[in-house]
Amino acid sequence: MKTGFSAALLMGGRSRRMGVDKAYLTDPESGLASWARQARLLQSLDPDERLLSLREGQTQPSELASWKTVIDLVDDAGPISGLAACLHAAQQSLVLVLGVDLLAMDTAVLERVLRLASLDAGAVYQNAQGFYEPLAAAYPKSAAGSAQIFLNNGGRRLQDWLSSGVEAGWMQPIPLKIEDEASFLNVNTQADYAKLAQ
Repeated sequence: MKTGFSAALLMGGRSRRMGVDKAYLTDPESGLASWARQARLLQSLDPDERLLSLREGQTQPSELASWKTVIDLVDDAGPISGLAACLHAAQQSLVLVLGVDLLAMDTAVLERVLRLASLDAGAVYQNAQGFYEPLAAAYPKSAAGSAQIFLNNGGRRLQDWLSSGVEAGWMQPIPLKIEDEASFLNVNTQADYAKLAQ
């Protein structure tokens, strides 16, 4: 496994579409809270540093007391805010990011993106329609400045930021295999959660 990387769990979303905090949904398979399931998944990869991305005023689970808390740079600005904060805070040159609501994600998919990333160019899955999967991707810490500028200029869509990163060469797209698409089920609504439970 690649050494010298930070793992960042993004759990600062406001879960408006879900109606309840997604970080505390019960994972149907493991029975764990979603934050615990995702934290366990990241820890299984043996990162050198563990970051927990939270919004201002959000409570850190006591079980993750050893994780470094990182507060969103801009309140209510979407995942780019937490991601940018984690890139700034990371002590390692590569940051593996995982969203708290990707509850079908598995180790092999994360291992592949981590293996294909480098310190100069991170790696992100891209599906056949050209859509990037930014919440289970490996980013170079050197992209922190780009993320900050994008955020300061009012940018919110990770697709736009990643497109510029691919063009600039600090991010490389990885074709998403059909058999891995199910791993990227994003549990944003009650309907998504019901689909996961099936």
